[in-house]
Amino acid sequence: AESGRWTGTGWELTNAVIIHYPAVTATKDAPQQGSVTTEHVDALKLTSTVNPDILSVMTTKPDRMSMDELNRFIEHLDQVHQDTEHYVSVFWSKAFYPFICLVMLAVAMPFAYMNARSGGMAVKIFCGVLVGIAFYALNNIFLYLSVLSSMPPALMAALPSILMCFAAALSLWWLERR
Repeated sequence: AESGRWTGTGWELTNAVIIHYPAVTATKDAPQQGSVTTEHVDALKLTSTVNPDILSVMTTKPDRMSMDELNRFIEHLDQVHQDTEHYVSVFWSKAFYPFICLVMLAVAMPFAYMNARSGGMAVKIFCGVLVGIAFYALNNIFLYLSVLSSMPPALMAALPSILMCFAAALSLWWLERR
């Protein structure tokens, strides 16, 4: 169609082209009967569940969507029986972002307790940056693993934070014992 307008229940298309394909036979070896025909229509009413909100979400990467948009898109995909695994994983990783901020504070605590006068501050900062990069990579790895594995997406999104929180607690315990 040249243009379309949402009416609330479907799309009104102007200058549309309808392509009619022949019916597909059950056997692969049988030749197709009939030909492909086209029909030009000035106005066409197309009933659809794909509204402008869903259409805009379909063109956006899941990482850039808000949690509300992701939730609506996941519900839409469920209604039309489409795969939702990647979107559910992204949803849960976004749900754990506030917890990730607290975990990063906990990871930084062992570096804050180290004596700055003993030298090697550049090494400590470098190690802190490496831990941050490792945590970011771990989050991304677990995001993709949640799509590939049969583990619940909420658990897979929380697991890197839980592991890093445990590592931070272990580091603080080790510093206190020194």
